[in-house]
Amino acid sequence: MDRVTYKARVADRAPGETARQRLGVVPIVRSMPALFDDPPRWFDFHDLSRAEARRLGRYWNLALEMRDGRLTPEDFQHTVLSWRHFRDERLLADPTAVLEFLDRRRAHGEEPFYYFRSRRP
Repeated sequence: MDRVTYKARVADRAPGETARQRLGVVPIVRSMPALFDDPPRWFDFHDLSRAEARRLGRYWNLALEMRDGRLTPEDFQHTVLSWRHFRDERLLADPTAVLEFLDRRRAHGEEPFYYFRSRRP
């Protein structure tokens, strides 16, 4: 694509809007919950960036793998503790507390299926 064509395509985009959002492929507002530590709590985020949504998706994928027995609680804790803070707070790494939150949500019919699947083989 040449420079003139590119400039014409992005000229009427809103600030911060990606080309995929402009075409309607990706929702502009991303919402996902997160579990935070100290004290353990559930928080629903709205208007997440793509990177933040992907990061929370990885967290939920690890939590669901642990719940299903494909990941040990020690590996879950080690992985999550190695991550940097999410919006200045630490994601909940205590495997027992995470499983309790998931069980409580499942009992109320609210199971999060927010997980990230890598495109790598």
